[in-house]
Amino acid sequence: MTPSKAIENALVFETPGSWLYELKIVSRKDVNGDGIEDLEVCFVDQALNGGTYNTSKGLLVTRYSADGYAVALNFSLNDGICHEHAR
Repeated sequence: MTPSKAIENALVFETPGSWLYELKIVSRKDVNGDGIEDLEVCFVDQALNGGTYNTSKGLLVTRYSADGYAVALNFSLNDGICHEHAR
């Protein structure tokens, strides 16, 4: 899937009239203390077809080695910050 828009700290994937998916970077830091920068991200999923479906979830994007693939793990961000990012 290719983003329809990329802004400073977010990628937007939008299917006009159907769905919006958005990845918003909340912070960049070494969360797990392994010396590799991690991303705390909010994943937003919203219906644009007249429905009321709108959810957001915290993710930690990390790598298990400096040259490894990035993986997204379920992650709780402080104080429900992802709900603030949902539209």
